[in-house]
Amino acid sequence: MGHYWPFVVAGGCTWYIFSKIQASALESPEYKNSPKNPYLAKNAAAAEHH
Repeated sequence: MGHYWPFVVAGGCTWYIFSKIQASALESPEYKNSPKNPYLAKNAAAAEHH
């Protein structure tokens, strides 16, 4: 690993931040019921359950 550890840490942080942004964007009201949303079934089941 040596001198490359900062790049590995930065890559992990970038991956984590982008995954959180993507998850929050897919759960936003604008895209929550979009047929292109891969979480549509999960969102529909959660809305039906509550």
